[in-house]
Amino acid sequence: MKMNNSKLLFIEDLAKYGLLNQFIKTKLLEKRLKNIILTEEESLKAKLDYRKINKIESQEDLNAYMGKKLYTENSLKYNIELPVKIYKYCQDKFKNIVYSEYLRRKNIFDIATYSLIRVEKEIEAKEFFLQISEFEKTFAEIASKYSLGHEKNSQGVLGPVQMNRIHPLLQEKIKEYKNGELSMPFRIENNWFLIRIENFQESKLNEQIEKEIFMQLLEESILKEASNVDFKTIFI
Repeated sequence: MKMNNSKLLFIEDLAKYGLLNQFIKTKLLEKRLKNIILTEEESLKAKLDYRKINKIESQEDLNAYMGKKLYTENSLKYNIELPVKIYKYCQDKFKNIVYSEYLRRKNIFDIATYSLIRVEKEIEAKEFFLQISEFEKTFAEIASKYSLGHEKNSQGVLGPVQMNRIHPLLQEKIKEYKNGELSMPFRIENNWFLIRIENFQESKLNEQIEKEIFMQLLEESILKEASNVDFKTIFI
């Protein structure tokens, strides 16, 4: 079955604006969720959560919101139910492997609080290392006055933050040191760093981490399917 000209033009526009791959992934997700049914309780909670997140407090707010988004009743219902349907699908599809996947990815979910000083020159980093080590100045004093990044506004302290949200090379340095230890100066790209580990906590599998793993597995699964699909069949 051939596509008509309007669909071909639509595909061309999606490709031109860099949206084709995302559209294909979204359509594949929609297909997977087609048979997921919400209970009345789940549906009601989804509506309440959606209204709260989008600050919809009245029918007038809802009408204005739908007009702004160009939503029909069906498209509104789809978006309200989408997060719950995704979670239910992932529970059914990935629940049996979530713990083994957590163990495989565990390090990225560990939590670190650390102090950081960032400067341009190696000689500065070495001098600050000596000043801190010999108790001439505190880490906070130096970070507040000399550090180049936003950590300057918090006396050098960053976190608590999940490890996967930290620069990969900085992650490796954090793992080298124990709580309270000051690092030797080290370089990442064009800057020199000192860090001190304030608190490092190994993660434990909880509902939030489970959801993150679900979303990672879902994304990987859909990407794999999208790489092998004949995208034209999606539009027929």
